[in-house]
Amino acid sequence: ISGILWSCNFNLQLANALVIDGDYHGSIRTLECGYLCASQANYSELM
Repeated sequence: ISGILWSCNFNLQLANALVIDGDYHGSIRTLECGYLCASQANYSELM
């Protein structure tokens, strides 16, 4: 489960960096990937 949590955190940080760079479409795609990771972890706090 720690790998899934790491992936969720990585996707969130990457999405933030993409927003700062102005890549809003890439940020949305990254957040969608992070949401899928959170769904797999079954942590309602992450979703």
